[in-house]
Amino acid sequence: MDVAHCYLEGNADAVEFCLHDGYQHVLAASTYTLKEGEQPIRAGSISLFDVNAEKGNLELFHREHTAGIFDIKWSTVGSNVGPLLAQADADGYLRIYSLEGCCNEEKPRDYLNSWENKNHSLHSLTFMSLCCLIHGNQLQGSNYGVGGFLNEVCGEKISSSMCLFLDWNPTATSISVGLSDGSVSITTLAESKIEKLQEWKAHDFELWTSCFDIHQPQLVYTGSDDCKFKCWDMRDNPSRMVFQNSKVHKMGVCCIAKSPTDPNTILTGSYDEYLRVWDLRCISRPVNETSVCLGGGVWRIKHHPFVSGLVLAACMHNGFAIVKIGDEKPEVFEAYGQHGSLAYGADWQRAKLLPGGSTIVATCSFYDRLLRRTERLAGTVNWGTATVIGVFAGMLYGGSKEAAASVSKDAEVMLKLGSTPDKREQYRLMRDAMEKRFIRVTRGSIVGGIRLGMFTAGFYGLQNLLAEKRGVHDVFNVVGAGSATAAAFGLIMPGSLQWRARNVVLGSVLGAAICFPLGWIHLKLVEKANEGNMAAKSSGEIGEAKSGLGAAIDRLEENLNK
Repeated sequence: MDVAHCYLEGNADAVEFCLHDGYQHVLAASTYTLKEGEQPIRAGSISLFDVNAEKGNLELFHREHTAGIFDIKWSTVGSNVGPLLAQADADGYLRIYSLEGCCNEEKPRDYLNSWENKNHSLHSLTFMSLCCLIHGNQLQGSNYGVGGFLNEVCGEKISSSMCLFLDWNPTATSISVGLSDGSVSITTLAESKIEKLQEWKAHDFELWTSCFDIHQPQLVYTGSDDCKFKCWDMRDNPSRMVFQNSKVHKMGVCCIAKSPTDPNTILTGSYDEYLRVWDLRCISRPVNETSVCLGGGVWRIKHHPFVSGLVLAACMHNGFAIVKIGDEKPEVFEAYGQHGSLAYGADWQRAKLLPGGSTIVATCSFYDRLLRRTERLAGTVNWGTATVIGVFAGMLYGGSKEAAASVSKDAEVMLKLGSTPDKREQYRLMRDAMEKRFIRVTRGSIVGGIRLGMFTAGFYGLQNLLAEKRGVHDVFNVVGAGSATAAAFGLIMPGSLQWRARNVVLGSVLGAAICFPLGWIHLKLVEKANEGNMAAKSSGEIGEAKSGLGAAIDRLEENLNK
């Protein structure tokens, strides 16, 4: 369910909820925009929003203008370091900001001192009632008054290539950065300055993802446009390659995410539209256990902060998907396609669950510059589409019913024709019979379409209304909507008050009795259909998201130029 949205100043490509206690209401969104001219400029921004899960507020409170940004990440919570936001941009810079002035705790932490006083030795590491609409610098929204801001701690140009991806290690003491020339850089912060610890050529093409192993921080996983998935051991200098797999991914590797609860499981996403689950028990030869087609290039993967095995995926040309990773084949739990452009950024909020068990999810897409905040509700139906189908089904049923009822009247006409010798009279009788038949069938189609269309609109509209009010969509929403809709139609049927009261009672009972099994079947079919429809796509239709065509940055900029 879409509860809030806003339009950013540039092309949105990443969203990240802060991980730290007292700051989990803070959402960061980054943009990348190519400004045309004799000397094109890649510009970007970081926007900070306050997200209140209980009140349903989404409010912009700070914006930082920068170079074009490819990735942002909040620091992890495995140390005493306060919330720091790292930025990887198109100018080859890695920048680090501290978050000031919006903590819910009484005593905000000293971010810079707590960072600098740590030991940085690498080898010692073990969709709502309110929305913000932004055009230019004008903000329309509530006056919540958060008052926080980003303070740049440091920024260093670490490469002449573009910085495409970054990841903090579990103790927030090092950052891995993926570069557009295929290299990976390991950096740390010392005396308010970013220092490069290691850098090596990991791949032949753009390195889209580099991920620390949260259980073994000395390991770094990388994925690239060369379709290779690799692991590196940083205890050696230069880092030693532990393994590489170049046969499973049919296109470039876009993202890698280690399971926070299972040290032997890691996930990869690729342009080839597959989310893959790997078994790392034999670290030198990981096994691709299973995979699921998500219908679009899998650009980002985020594990649920509380529920083991639940994954949020940004699927580029096919919106967003929530996938359940279990003992068997991964299952698409829900799909979300409200964005009209490339789905790039997605993240879970770490704050407590909303009433009804729903979780706040932030998503963003590239060309429509749209940032959305949604609640995860599975199985809700587009009532507009259902109504159109209901109208056509009602027209077909009503017309067929009247056509069948016209058989007896046609027989009467045939008898009259047989007893009338006058040819002109026979022609007149035949013409009148055909006109009356056409009028009856047309009237039956129109009445049937209106009736079934109204019933369908009311039935599915009530389901979605109940889902929004209750915060969860289950079989009881279907039962309640069916009972209420049938009772309403019983009330408007012609007849005396006593007859209508009887119809209301009978309709409510029959509606509930019929919709209970139908609702249960419906929800099960929706869960299966989400996966089935995506998996049914032919691999030859992937087309639009393909690797090996050079820098994906050039692909994006070509589309912008068009």
